Amino acid sequence: MGSVRIGTRSALPLPAIRARAAKDYAAARGTQHLQKLRAALRGLSAEMERLEKRRRELDHKAAELEREREAEHRRAVVLRELRRVPGIGPALARDIVDTCFDGTVESLARAAAQVPGIGKRRKEAIEEWIAEMKSQLPALLEESSSEGEAVAASYEAKKARLERRAARTEREMEELLALRRRAEEELRFLEAVTPEHFVRAYRGDGLAREMVERYLIGVYPEWEEPPDWFTTLTERFG
Repeated sequence: MGSVRIGTRSALPLPAIRARAAKDYAAARGTQHLQKLRAALRGLSAEMERLEKRRRELDHKAAELEREREAEHRRAVVLRELRRVPGIGPALARDIVDTCFDGTVESLARAAAQVPGIGKRRKEAIEEWIAEMKSQLPALLEESSSEGEAVAASYEAKKARLERRAARTEREMEELLALRRRAEEELRFLEAVTPEHFVRAYRGDGLAREMVERYLIGVYPEWEEPPDWFTTLTERFG
């Protein structure tokens, strides 16, 4: 089969030009780079899915931690206020809260049946306190208090660790997004070129010739070092 040069109109019959176009397309650097980019982008997508899953898990943990902090704060305030009920005191108040409290002051009404040492008088005092506390507790939880500060301090380190992990995950996601955008930009051109462009170029089409000449170079010419983004993408995810 005779050779076909870009930039000159081939005198070969069309079937021969198509056969040569298919062969040249398959051997072109653009095709080699296209295959590498597709494989690497599949790996990159898998990594981004893993990071997205991690981000959702961290969001869930952060929300869960905040709920735990709020619950612990509520418990601390309820315990503080219950200690002030006449006839209760610190030790009994803690027994009541440890045994009965489920997050609502109403749950402490079970104290008479579940906590030893609570007679009729204490039971009535607790019930009166519950009736008052139902309306007072929201405001008490909003106030600054030593209990709130102590609870916040105990959760601060956990919160900071989660925030650091979330920030690191976000940075990784941003880096991979930038890498994907750069690769997809190159991929759009490479995927736009087909063996038919080679055929048209060999038959004298100027626009097709320009596309084919760029495609033969690929992402970067053979005599140059690959760009950093290409090396990172293909070596890490290819």
